Amino acid sequence: MCAKTRCAARPVDRCKGLGRGDAQRIRRAVAGFDERDTPGRRRRKERAQVVGHDARHVGIDDEGHPWAEPPKRRLHGRALSTSRVVEHCSLGLACDRSAFGVGSDNMHVADDAGRGEHVAEHRERELAADAARGVQPRLAFDSCKRNDDSRHKKETSPVGKAAVLRAVKVLATRRLPGDAWAELGPIEIGPLDGKRDDVEALIVSGDTVDDAVLDRLPSLRLVANYGVGYDNVDAEACRARGVAVTNTPGVLDAATADLAIALMLAVRRRVVEGNELVRQGRWGSSWSENPFLGRDLSGARLGIVGLGRIGGAVAKRAAAFDMHVVFHRRTQSADAGYRELDDLLREVDIVTVHTPLTPATMGLLSAERLALLRDGATLVNTARGAIVDEDALVAELVSGRISAGLDVFAHEPHVPEVLASLPNVVLTPHIGSATVETRAAMTRIVVDNVLALARGEPLLTAV
Repeated sequence: MCAKTRCAARPVDRCKGLGRGDAQRIRRAVAGFDERDTPGRRRRKERAQVVGHDARHVGIDDEGHPWAEPPKRRLHGRALSTSRVVEHCSLGLACDRSAFGVGSDNMHVADDAGRGEHVAEHRERELAADAARGVQPRLAFDSCKRNDDSRHKKETSPVGKAAVLRAVKVLATRRLPGDAWAELGPIEIGPLDGKRDDVEALIVSGDTVDDAVLDRLPSLRLVANYGVGYDNVDAEACRARGVAVTNTPGVLDAATADLAIALMLAVRRRVVEGNELVRQGRWGSSWSENPFLGRDLSGARLGIVGLGRIGGAVAKRAAAFDMHVVFHRRTQSADAGYRELDDLLREVDIVTVHTPLTPATMGLLSAERLALLRDGATLVNTARGAIVDEDALVAELVSGRISAGLDVFAHEPHVPEVLASLPNVVLTPHIGSATVETRAAMTRIVVDNVLALARGEPLLTAV
């Protein structure tokens, strides 16, 4: 049926309840309709021939170029969109002169043999063939897979990422948890000993990186630290040598804040003492005669030393316990909750430490300041052990005047032996970020920083 027949005036006018003006508007709209002008045909009008060994000349405006010809064949009546070719083809990837139809959104190749395959599969097959011939790609490519709703979900091809990293030598002191680690491909894992002229990216987790280490790695361009705190890395020495340093901020705030609250509860409610009593079979009294009387969190005054991301997360959790929160930070504030450090220590029932370890915060809680704590106060530290004078803290705990929940220590993994026998202290082995989800997210940031270096892109979390 042609457009002229379909827009005949009489059938439209006879539609029940249709005014004459409405009928005129419908006729005008239908008159411009060509039944043959389907979406598929409109897409085929924009189709161009992709010629050559790469996608450097592919664009949506290629239709007017003299080399643009209709494709030899397409797969199932669909073709590969130019935007996908530009996005996915590597500029350095050598491939056969296969015919790519530029059209809608189909990610399949229509090759001369008539077989259809996913574009990523095609490129990976060609990449393997190139590798056998000694041809190396200069850039990585991404692959796409279809979702159930027929849209494309972007997933980076492991082959492509490995291709990027061929130009960057990576050394890691240990393997990190999480699926993202596999995206780096086969990298070297080993200690920081001996001179290495080839290492450009170094992944560390608590390992010391100082001038001595930097001297052994003259080609180093990046130190990717696994953790938000990077006091183990001499950032100034790295900066002087043009070596970038990254960390993993933001993703471990919740886990560390959760542990700080858990330590407060464990210490104040004497959870560990009660646990040992039951396990040793020494619980023989009525609950009303229970000697393990603790102290409430609800209504207690909490002092936060260092109100950054983690300190702020602790403050939110403390509000749920109806705690009264005051804080101290490096810069003074007009906020009603701000206190000078000495005033905060005198005022609160619980002190929780969340400041980074720097030369200015080394030994911040000295013997003199610990003496300001009121009797029965609790100190919680999930930041860095050296922020507190450890010898002075041990002396206060031995006296029984205060209690503590400690996740960090001045000389890890060494812990003062006397602490193990004290009932008024709860000890954990630096597990602030130790959840499956948090550690995987930290690995994701480390991997993304290394990949950014390899691609020549800005680092995500440079310090």
